[in-house]
Amino acid sequence: MKTKDRTSNHTIQRCTSIRLILAVSLSVFSFGTAQGQQQESPILQFRMVQIADNNVLTIHGKLSRAELEEMLYGLLGGSRQAFRRLRRDAIQRSVDRVDQVCELTPSQKEKIDGSIDIDIARIESKITSLLSEIRDDTAPEKKQSIYNNAWQTLRTMQQMDSLDQDALWKKVLHATLTAEQQKKLSDDELAVESRRARSSKLRLILLAQRKVGLTSDERQRLIPFLLHPQNQSIQTLSDFFEALKALPAAQRESLLSEESFQAWTQQSMIHP
Repeated sequence: MKTKDRTSNHTIQRCTSIRLILAVSLSVFSFGTAQGQQQESPILQFRMVQIADNNVLTIHGKLSRAELEEMLYGLLGGSRQAFRRLRRDAIQRSVDRVDQVCELTPSQKEKIDGSIDIDIARIESKITSLLSEIRDDTAPEKKQSIYNNAWQTLRTMQQMDSLDQDALWKKVLHATLTAEQQKKLSDDELAVESRRARSSKLRLILLAQRKVGLTSDERQRLIPFLLHPQNQSIQTLSDFFEALKALPAAQRESLLSEESFQAWTQQSMIHP
């Protein structure tokens, strides 16, 4: 009986070992296959080159215009389909924000929604046109030059935010708003900008706190000073210090103790 149990256990262990060996072998095979696929994928290789060095690209002469176009879409979301989805989602969030403020009518929403598809198609057409000179017999050097120029153009458009500034959906949105809705939207934009400016000034107070260790009373006195309309130009910690330094001594001491001011002066000389 014991011999039979030992034989049974040995058989189970052997089967388990075989399964483990097969699992490991399959994993290694799958990993090797995935690596081989990555090595054989020119799109993946050149995307990696593009990320590594934005100014020096080596384009394989056999890459088609469609493949290069997909590489450009990598700047906008990873693929054409991803770009469409991300672009529509981003625009819809902006439209939803306007709807929250202005209460858009169903007719207005329908017109804006239709313009979003046209706007996305217009950008896709722009991307296609950037590579329109590439043909099957285009020399690799020429192909690389065209792609580099297209990539730089698209990157510049992103940096300058021109994709949104010239957006058709924005023009349609503003054209459909009533005068009352326009006023609501304008008032909301001013309120948002005011909150953004206030937040920026409060961050300066925190930076000053880290630099010289302001007291709670000093922080409270400096907030109205920073938020005053005549101090709108104060954008950096250096601007902040220069504005305080330019004040008459009595006015500065009403905001900041002499000890804190001297500590700030020393810190500014060490770390301007």
